[in-house]
Amino acid sequence: MTGRIPVFFTARQSVSTNSSFSPSACKPAIVAKALVDLGYPVEILQPRPLNFHELAKVHDEAYLRGVLSGKRSNGFGNKRRDVARSLPYTSGSMLAAVLAATPDLPSVSLSSGFHHAGWDHGGGFCTFNGLAAAALAVLDRRVA
Repeated sequence: MTGRIPVFFTARQSVSTNSSFSPSACKPAIVAKALVDLGYPVEILQPRPLNFHELAKVHDEAYLRGVLSGKRSNGFGNKRRDVARSLPYTSGSMLAAVLAATPDLPSVSLSSGFHHAGWDHGGGFCTFNGLAAAALAVLDRRVA
């Protein structure tokens, strides 16, 4: 590590417009650019997307398939495929940040829109619960 704060972000987790009142899907790219442009001591690192199996630990498989295929509304109330493609990356960003954090150096996930999603539904502009997915992944690693 370089002493710079690891910030997990990929353009794949941001959508330029999401046909919604909430700007949540656009925020990660805006914040990443601002951190770099303002010269904050950060290192932008690319997270991997969570896979279907990892998301299925916290969501109903039919719900996941419907959202990811664009056949079911996401947390923004639309069925846009670009939003669906971004969702595994936002959850992956959260998990990567959780795993990278140490007592001496925090880490950051540039993601938003997690805490209102339920087992088989989105809500409050949240489609998947990346917080729960990250927590379960960490617990799985501790047990293994």
